[in-house]
Amino acid sequence: MGKKRFCRGVSLVESMFAICIMCLLFFALLQIWYWCNSRLFCRYGAYYAAKAKSTGFNNHMVLRAARVASIPASGRSRSTHRRDSIDDAKAYMVHGDGSGVSYQYWHPTNAGDPELQVSGKFDGPELHARVKIRFMTMLSSSFNKIFGITDPPDPQAVVKMYNYSDTYLED
Repeated sequence: MGKKRFCRGVSLVESMFAICIMCLLFFALLQIWYWCNSRLFCRYGAYYAAKAKSTGFNNHMVLRAARVASIPASGRSRSTHRRDSIDDAKAYMVHGDGSGVSYQYWHPTNAGDPELQVSGKFDGPELHARVKIRFMTMLSSSFNKIFGITDPPDPQAVVKMYNYSDTYLED
């Protein structure tokens, strides 16, 4: 009879430990999925930037095209008007920064905030477009401290494309 009294809540404690571990794994996998999804949109943004430059757009339009393609990975909307992302994309492509469309990662407010960067080599026969989200934490800062992650990888992509603008935009 004495052994049963001490084993009464053991299954409840074991279940709570198992649920905590399962929740931790679930949220870690969710954050990894979010990071991979951001990398996918960086790749799409880099492709769109290279495509825009290869068809003859100037550098301002290349930046606009890359930002519009990366809207799903650009953080929260800071737009002055309540619109959906399709209307934001159309307005930003036509009017640029004067459209009032802005996203959290486009213009970070603090030094360590995530930032969407578009760069590349946009001259010569081959174009290299690169889109990167700097300082994007894969997990929250508290999880980073628990697991000892000091420098999480930034989602980024580089796309190489032949420069078609030299073919049909001759003087």
